[in-house]
Amino acid sequence: MLAARQPQLAPPSPPPERALWLGVHRDTRAVPRVKALVAHLAGALRPLAKALRPGARPRAIR
Repeated sequence: MLAARQPQLAPPSPPPERALWLGVHRDTRAVPRVKALVAHLAGALRPLAKALRPGARPRAIR
């Protein structure tokens, strides 16, 4: 990346934290394709938990 060659563009220390929420309407929560999407997103984002919230444990999806 271009920023890697620019020392003035170094990432901030400590890195910023960001909580990520996914809201699902209660009427569509049980729809199979919505459940599949939520499961897919949770699985895809779980490896990024440290980057999104350093020092926090990933929470279970209900």
